[in-house]
Amino acid sequence: MGRMHEDLVKTAILENAKLSSQAIAEFRTLYTKNVVQKVKDAGIEVTHDYHGKPNAIPLPATMSMELGKSMGQQLDGAKTRLYSKKKEGGLRDAFQKKAWSNLNERPEIPFYEFTTLNGKFVLRYAVADRMRESCVNCHPSGRT
Repeated sequence: MGRMHEDLVKTAILENAKLSSQAIAEFRTLYTKNVVQKVKDAGIEVTHDYHGKPNAIPLPATMSMELGKSMGQQLDGAKTRLYSKKKEGGLRDAFQKKAWSNLNERPEIPFYEFTTLNGKFVLRYAVADRMRESCVNCHPSGRT
């Protein structure tokens, strides 16, 4: 009975992570499509360091990180992070390195593991976050 309960709890936690991840991805897509292009056309800067800048809003990735942080404050212990092999901070531990490798090989399949971290039983869940077309058009030019 104990094993069945544990499996049920793991399934529920995994489903919650999947839904949260999908919600953040959908938000980012909508924000990029419905907000970013409109404000750029109006001369508003879209940047990671928008705080304190008049006429500036956050990049989609920055806004997604802020949404994830806010969600984490509402959901006990939940944390989100966007990471890249090339960006500052990079891949910090073995899980992130395994996730990066697996997601590069099979980007459509989330990578996860249940483990103990800082004395707590946790789910670590990673998904590939492919750059949207509107982002690809902007990043190489250095405009964002």
